[in-house]
Amino acid sequence: LWTTPQTGLQASINSPTPDYAKIAADAAKLQALFTEAEGQFSKMKMTEAAGFAKTAAEAAGATAKEAKGGKLADAKASAGAIGQCKACHAKFRESDGAGGFKLKMQ
Repeated sequence: LWTTPQTGLQASINSPTPDYAKIAADAAKLQALFTEAEGQFSKMKMTEAAGFAKTAAEAAGATAKEAKGGKLADAKASAGAIGQCKACHAKFRESDGAGGFKLKMQ
């Protein structure tokens, strides 16, 4: 079963025995991915998509920081701000006709 860093983070953060190092690592990976996405969207002049990515990167960074400090409640609160995936994907991606997706230019 393949999971995204986001689903891995949610599973880790909601575990009855949370692994703070794994939460921090998953959040840091998301931060890197969203930072990369922000850069690509900015190059393409997709300001709104870049904004979604920037907000998610900041939230992921805060989640990693809180997890490293052992502050689970704060990490959960920060992680909640990462989950704008569907709003961005609904607006900025479309079917590629082959079972995958492609970027929907605005």
